[in-house]
This record gives sequence, C-alpha cells and structure tokens, in this order.
Amino acid sequence: MSEMKSPDAAYVRELVDLAVEELLTMPKDEFAKLVAESGTTVDALADAARSVDAQAIAIAGKEKLRCARQSLRTRREGAQIPTSLRDPQRARDYVRRLAASSSLMREKLTLAARSGTALSDRDVQSIIEDLASLGDLPDVEST
Repeated sequence: MSEMKSPDAAYVRELVDLAVEELLTMPKDEFAKLVAESGTTVDALADAARSVDAQAIAIAGKEKLRCARQSLRTRREGAQIPTSLRDPQRARDYVRRLAASSSLMREKLTLAARSGTALSDRDVQSIIEDLASLGDLPDVEST
C-alpha cells in the first residue's frame, strides 16, 4: 500500500494500532454492547472488514505490479541492443535466424514467434530487449 506522507503518519498509525488492540482485547459482552449501540450488526462489521481487507490486498498487488514494471523498464533501458536490430525487418530476420539455430529457442518460442510472421514489430523488439536484459543476446553477426 502507499505510505502516508504527512508528518502525522506515525501518530495516525499508532492511534489505529491502539484502537485495534483495544477492540481485540475487549470482552465479548462489551464488544456486543458497543456493536448494538452503533446500530449495526457483527455480520455487517465483518463484511466491511473483509471489504477493506480485499481493497488493501488489491492496492498492495497493484503497487507490486507497478514496481515490477518499473524494474523491467529499468533493466530494458540498460540493455545494450545493437543499432542494426532497431530496424524492424532486420530484427525480425534476426529472431527468425536465432530461433532456427537454437534448439532451446525452438523449444521456448511459439511457432508464430519462430516464424516471425504473426508478431508485431513491438513483439519482435520485446523479444530482443528481453534477451538483451538477460545478457543472452547472441552476436548479431553469428546467427
């Protein structure tokens, strides 16, 4: 989840922790009375808690995904791709030759990727960027 940026963030977190601790240690009859006075039911409170939990999980997941995408973007930007492979047709020919010359590539790439015909230029560049970021981009001239 995103961190609270205000100077009072630590205070708010501490206050919430204290409130939760008080609720968790409260005797059942006192808790039931508190719930009844609030005009709601225990089931409604449980549903609200589940909803908040699900939202927190979704937010945390989105943050992890954002971080992973940024990490991938950073790795790709640092990858050294030969200028000759920036041309879409040369890149497509390179991926096709690479797939034909490597049993591992034939095993891992789909038929469409091996032939290069059903891939967009962006897909071909993505394959090359992935190989470069992994440090597995074979010499352009050797394939």
